[in-house]
Amino acid sequence: MFTASRQQRSRLLRDTSIISSTSSQQGSIIPLSRTASEHFSSDGDGSSFSEIRHEEVGTPPLRPPYFPDLSGFVRELDTPTPANALYLKYEKHIVEHFAALPSEVEVLLRDAGEQCQGSINCSVGYAAVWSLTDCYVWDYKKDHEKQFQRRMPTCYKFPMPTDDIRTRGAFDSATPFVCIVPPIDGVTPGLLACSLKGNFRYWDDISLALTDIERYKSLDLYLHEDDCVTCLDCYEFSSSKDGNVIVVGTAKLNLSRIIVRKEGASTLESSVMSRNPGYVNPLLSSVFGRTDKCANSRVVATTLGRKLERKYLCELFVLTEKTLELYALAPAPRPHKFMSTSDIHELIASEIRESDPKLFEAISSLDLKLLDIEYSKNGELVILVSFSVRWNEMDDEDCLYSLVTIGMDRSENAQYRVVESRRLKFPSSFSLSAKPRLVLPNGGPSVFVVSPEAVIITALVKGADYNETMTMRDSRRDKLIGYGFEKSDIFGRGERESVLHVLTSRTGVMSCRLRIGDIVSEAMQRGEADEQDARLTQDLKIMLERAVFYHNLEHNPLQPYLSADQGGDLNLAALELSEEILDTSSKYLDDSIDLKYQLNDRLIKMTRMVEFIGSCGRLNQLTTATLTRLFWNGDKIACAKGLWDYQNSSYAKPEANRLNVNLLEHAIKAYFHDRNIEAQANEDLSRQFYKYHVRDVGNLFVYVEQLVAKFSDGEDKASLMYQANSILLTGFREAFEYRKSTKKVYGLTETDDTEAWSSKAEIAIILRRQLESTEALVLDISDRLNQLNQNHADDAFEIEYEKINTLKDQMVDLADVFFGTTLDQFSSPNNKGKLPTRAYRDGFTSILKLLVTVGKEDSALRLAETYEDFRTLVELSLLYEKDANAHIQSYINKFGQRFAYVLYDCLLEQGKLQELLNRPHAYEHKQLLQQYLNERKITQISWLHDIYCEDYKSTAEKLYHDALSEQQVHKMKTMLSISKLSILASIESKVDSREIRNLLKDVECRLDFVNCTAQNIQKNFTELLSKGGMTSADMNAQIDTIMRHYANEICETRPALAKLYKSFIPKVLCGQLLSIEDYVDCLTLQDKQHEVDFARLIRNVAKFEELPKDRARSTIQSLWRRLYLHDKWEEISDTNKMSDEDIGQTLRQTTFYRTVSSLKEEGLSEWFYPPNDAYFSSPLEELQRRFSSMTAEELHELVADYKQENEALKRYIDEFNLLTYVSETL
Repeated sequence: MFTASRQQRSRLLRDTSIISSTSSQQGSIIPLSRTASEHFSSDGDGSSFSEIRHEEVGTPPLRPPYFPDLSGFVRELDTPTPANALYLKYEKHIVEHFAALPSEVEVLLRDAGEQCQGSINCSVGYAAVWSLTDCYVWDYKKDHEKQFQRRMPTCYKFPMPTDDIRTRGAFDSATPFVCIVPPIDGVTPGLLACSLKGNFRYWDDISLALTDIERYKSLDLYLHEDDCVTCLDCYEFSSSKDGNVIVVGTAKLNLSRIIVRKEGASTLESSVMSRNPGYVNPLLSSVFGRTDKCANSRVVATTLGRKLERKYLCELFVLTEKTLELYALAPAPRPHKFMSTSDIHELIASEIRESDPKLFEAISSLDLKLLDIEYSKNGELVILVSFSVRWNEMDDEDCLYSLVTIGMDRSENAQYRVVESRRLKFPSSFSLSAKPRLVLPNGGPSVFVVSPEAVIITALVKGADYNETMTMRDSRRDKLIGYGFEKSDIFGRGERESVLHVLTSRTGVMSCRLRIGDIVSEAMQRGEADEQDARLTQDLKIMLERAVFYHNLEHNPLQPYLSADQGGDLNLAALELSEEILDTSSKYLDDSIDLKYQLNDRLIKMTRMVEFIGSCGRLNQLTTATLTRLFWNGDKIACAKGLWDYQNSSYAKPEANRLNVNLLEHAIKAYFHDRNIEAQANEDLSRQFYKYHVRDVGNLFVYVEQLVAKFSDGEDKASLMYQANSILLTGFREAFEYRKSTKKVYGLTETDDTEAWSSKAEIAIILRRQLESTEALVLDISDRLNQLNQNHADDAFEIEYEKINTLKDQMVDLADVFFGTTLDQFSSPNNKGKLPTRAYRDGFTSILKLLVTVGKEDSALRLAETYEDFRTLVELSLLYEKDANAHIQSYINKFGQRFAYVLYDCLLEQGKLQELLNRPHAYEHKQLLQQYLNERKITQISWLHDIYCEDYKSTAEKLYHDALSEQQVHKMKTMLSISKLSILASIESKVDSREIRNLLKDVECRLDFVNCTAQNIQKNFTELLSKGGMTSADMNAQIDTIMRHYANEICETRPALAKLYKSFIPKVLCGQLLSIEDYVDCLTLQDKQHEVDFARLIRNVAKFEELPKDRARSTIQSLWRRLYLHDKWEEISDTNKMSDEDIGQTLRQTTFYRTVSSLKEEGLSEWFYPPNDAYFSSPLEELQRRFSSMTAEELHELVADYKQENEALKRYIDEFNLLTYVSETL
C-alpha cells in the first residue's frame, strides 16, 4: 500500500534562471527538493492582522540580528542570538529566530555572496548552503535545541559536481541543485547534488564527509549541449521499494526519474520519462538523444497528486511554461504512465482576461508566466502565476501575481477548469526581483509565497482575505536563500498552526508560524452575518403564506404582494412552504375529515403559491432546480389524490361487490410496517399516509406489485391483476394530467425537466414487470378458453372473455405510461449521457411486441408513432406488417430523415445491405439514402448507390480513397479499375473539371504501381516457384528458393538488409500490399542480373503524397544509391582500346542512362540525385519510425549495412570516376 511520507518540502531559491541555449539569465527561483506529503481534508480561511505587540511592555521591537564583521573564521560565541528571539508578532503570524549559521557557512556566504543557495529539510532537521564548488550541511535543529550551551553543531563539507568546461558555455555562473535526502534505513540523511548539465553525486550518509568524502555514487544524464536542468524535486515513498524518487526536468522539456534506494549498498538509477505511452524502449532516447518537444518551453515544477491503486504509486503533475502534464508514477522497475497534457497556459490566460473588465483594459499583451504548482489536500491544483499590466500609457508596467486554483475531471483525457483566481496583495512599493516559489504546508490551506526578498503569507479559505508580507530589513545583504516547512496536525491536536522555516544569508534560520486555525474560525464566525438574510427569508415565507392561505378569504381586504427589492432567499422560502404543504405540516392547512377535499385543497394551494410569485413578477428569480422541485411536489399530491379517489370508491361499493383484497390498503399497511410507524390516535393508516407521507407515494407501487404475487395463489388472478393495473394507471394518469395542466404556470419547458419521482428506474421496472405478468395471464386464460368447447358458451365463458379484453386494454395503457415515464427519465439533465439508451430502446421494442402477441398490433404501432420511437416502429413494420414497404414509405413521408436514418441503421446492423439498397424507399428517396451513407462514411456500399444516382465522380473518389487503405493487391486493383471507369463515365457525362482529371492521374498512377510493381513481383515469385515445383512446399522452403534466386548477393554482404528482404516474401506470396518503401527495397536489393525499372519506382515515390517528406527523401536516396551500384562501373571505366564512340555506346547501355533519359522525358528531372547526394544519411529516429518493431541492436545492424552501401558508392566515386561518367551521361 502506498503512503506518502509526511515530511516538508524544501526548495532552492535562485536569483538566476537558466535559459537553455540563448544564455540570457533572468531572475528566477528554481525548486530544489520536495517530499510527498499527506493531503488532509479541512475547511478554513484567512483573517486580518492586529497591531504589532511585544512580549514585554517598554521593550523596543526586536529586529533580525546583524553580527559584527568577523576577522577570523570563528564567530564570537559570547553573544549568541537568544533562542526563540521574537522578531515579529501579529495576530495571526509570528516570526522568531530559530538557529544561527555555523561559522563555516558564514565564511562561505561572505566569500561566495550572490552565488550561494540554501535548503532546509525540516523532517530530518538538517540545512544546507552551497556555492559553485562546495556545500555545507549541518543539524540546525540541534543548534536550536542546544543554543544555551553555546556549541555549534558539526558542519559537513562536500565538493560539488562540475560540468565539462567545454559544455558549460553560458551556464557556468549557476549553482548546482542540492537536496538533503531523508535516510532510507539509517539515522543520518544523505546528500544529492546535481550540476546544471545533469552530473549527479550522491552520498548516502553525510558523515562520509568526515571519513571518506570520495565514496559517492555518480550518474550522468548526458544532456544535449543546449539543454540543462531546470527542475529537481525529491519525493519519499516509505512503503514502496523506492526509498526516494527524484524527478528531474530540463530546459528542453525532458524528464528523468532518479531512484535512490538501498538494497545492501545504496544505488542511484535513472530512467527517461517518455511522453509517448506507446514508446516501449526509452533507453533509445537516452542513447540517441531526446526529441525537442517545444523549443520555447521548459519544465518549471512538479508536484504529486492523489495516490493511485494497483501498480502505480500516485499522480505526478508536471508544469511547463505552457502546459500541464499528468503522469502515473510507478515504483521501480515498473515504467511510469503518461496520462495527458493540457494547454493550461491558455486556460489561465482566458480566466485572467475575463475575470476583471478593468484589468482586461490594462492588459495590452498578457505576458503570463506559470511559476510554480502545488497539490492541495482537497484534490485541487494551485498554480502561482505572474502577468504584466499597464494602468495607463504614462505608467510603467506592473507585475501582478495570482494564485489560480484548478479543478480536475479525472477522465481518460483529463479536463481542467479554473475554480478560483486570487490576486496576491503586497505593498505597492515592493517588487519581487526573482521568480517566487509556492509552498502549501501539508496541502494547505496555509499558503507561503517565498522569494529572496520576502515571504507573502495568505490562506486559501472561503470568506477569508488574509494577506501579510514578511520582508527583510536589509534585503540586499540578508536574502532568503532557502526554506522548508514543518509537519503539523492542522485541525487536529496542538495549536493548529503552519510553520515555515526560512534560511537567510545573515540571520540564519527563522521560524514563521501562521495560526491557520484562527483564520478558519474567524471565517466561520463571519457566517453569522448571514442570519440577517435568514430573517428576511422568513419574512418572504410569511408573505407567501398570506397569499396562499388567506388571499381568497371573503373577509380579507388585504392584497399581499412581493416587492422587487424585498430581500431574502425566495427559492428557500418557496421550497420550505411547498414541503410543509406536501407533508401537511403547515399550521394553516385545514384539518378536514374529508380527505378528498383536503388533498384537493393542498393541490390548489401548491399551484396558488407559484401563481402568486408569477403575478408579482418574480418567477424568474426561482431557479430551474427550485421550480422543478415545486412541480414534482404538486405532482405527488395529484397522484395521491387519484389513488385516494380509487380507494375511496372501493369503500363506497356494496358489500357484495367489494374486492376480497384491497391492494392499496394492504400496500399502505406494508409501508408503515417496514418503517415501524404506528397509527396515530383516531386516525386509520390510509388517511395518515395521504396526509403526512405523500412524498413517498411512489413506494406504494412497489408494494402493490409484491402483494399481487403474495395473494395470487388464493385469489382470482385476473381480478388481482386488473386491480393492480388500475392502481398504477389511476396514479399516473392523475400525475400526467397535473403536469399537462400546470406546466405553463411553473414556466417550465420540456427541456427543463429534472428527474421526476415517477421516472425512477424502479418505477419503470415495476411497469415493465406488470406488463409482462399481464401478458402471461392473458395468454394463459386464452389457452384455457380455446381448449373449451366453443359451443358450450355460458355467462362465465363470456365473463372470462371480457376480462381478457379488459386486461389487453390495460396493457396498452400501461405501455403508454411506461413510455411516458421512461422518456422523462431520458430527458432528465441528471441522466443525460449516463443511461444505456440502446438498452431502454430495446425495452420499448420488447414491450410493444407484448402488445402484438395479444393482438394489439395497431395499438403498438400507434404508440411507437406517438412517442416517435422510430427503432420500434421500424422493427414492427419489418416484422409484423404485410405491406411493410407502404408503411415505411408513409413514415418517411411523415417523419423524414429522423425515421429514415433509424431505418437505415437497423438494416445495416442486421446486415441487410441488399434490402437497404434495393427496397423501394432506396429509389424513391435516393437523395436521403445517399446523404445518410455519406454522413456515416459507409463508403464500402455507398459507391454502389452513387452509381444509381449517376454521381460517378463521388463513386470514383470513394473507391480511390478506399483503395489506398486496402491491403490486398487484387482487391486494390479491382477498386482502382472501377474508380477509373467511373471517372471516364463522369467525363462522358460532361462532369469535366481539373479536379476529376487530377483524380484520373492519381488513379492511373496507382494502377500502374499495382500492375507493374506489386503484381509483377508476386508474378515473378510464383512463376519461379512453379518452375521449380515448389508451389506445394512449406513457406520456409519457398522463401529460401526465392532468396537464392533474387537476393543471393546481399545474404553474404549485407545480412541485415537480406533479413529485411526475406520479411517481404511471405507478404508478397499472400497477395498482401507492401508500402512503397518496402517495394523499393524489394526491387533494388535484387541481384544485379535482374533488371529493375528504376525510373518507374522514382515516379511512384514522387507521386505518393502520403509518404512523409523526410522518408520520401530517404527512399529516393536509396533508389539512386542502388542505381549507381547496379551498373558495373569497374568494367565501364576500363576504356583501354576503346574509341569515344565505344565509350558513349557503353554509357548508353547502362541502367543509369536509361533511367535518366526516362525521367527527362517525363519531366521528373528534379528528382535526380547526384552520387554525392545519394549517401545514406537518415537519422536513427526516422528508422525507428519506419521499423518500429526492430530492437536497438537490429537497427544498428541495419545502419551498418547502409554504411556499407555508402562505402561501395564512395569507392565507385574515388576509384572508377563515377562523377565523371555521370556528368558525361547528363
